[in-house]
Amino acid sequence: AAAAAAAAAACSDDDGADAGPSALLPELPAASSPDFSHKVAACALVHCMDDPNFHKQLLLNTLDALLEVLEALGRDAASILPALVPLLHREMAAASSRTREGLLKRVARLVSRVGQGCREHVEQLLSLAHAHWSGHGSAELQTTCIGLVEELAVALPTELSPQLDTLLPLLLGCIRDEGGATLPNARRALGALVALSPCIAPFTAIVVPYVADTFDAADAPLELREEALNVLSVLV
Repeated sequence: AAAAAAAAAACSDDDGADAGPSALLPELPAASSPDFSHKVAACALVHCMDDPNFHKQLLLNTLDALLEVLEALGRDAASILPALVPLLHREMAAASSRTREGLLKRVARLVSRVGQGCREHVEQLLSLAHAHWSGHGSAELQTTCIGLVEELAVALPTELSPQLDTLLPLLLGCIRDEGGATLPNARRALGALVALSPCIAPFTAIVVPYVADTFDAADAPLELREEALNVLSVLV
């Protein structure tokens, strides 16, 4: 109880000097609220990551802890996102390639846990995938970007409709041998198309022939053809 009270004081002690993302954290609920401890913990972790003296080596572990707290918060986890999403953008811009991959994986997990609570932040979250789609020489980084798109599509498929003009060419480019496409990324991209199927109808004239060509390609691996057939069964 004493630790929670101290953390609560730290979270609420804002003299207006804090111009970082943590300034956007919500007010804490009453101490009698069932979510009080979890909200205090979430705010404290965001404050820690926003601290200029925070050791960046602890970033991924701190995010892991925060994700567990947000899962426990349930629907109220969305109240942390106005502070957390800008913080993630800032850290991604400064991170190494390896750390970026770890961050993007945790962003995908964040979407999986918060789900529709990410509605107000779809464009900002999707921009993280767009910014690092090329992978900067890392196929694994691109795989993680596709995974983030897939999680967003599962949670909020219709909210991605305005982004399809730019998103579909990226996904279709991963399916065929374009830009160094790999089999894992091609399969993941086909999975993202399935998740996007509720809003993909206006583009079926483009997507279906492309996926059908992938299925018919003589050199296509069996796993890729199976995934392509699954997409066709959903879209047609």
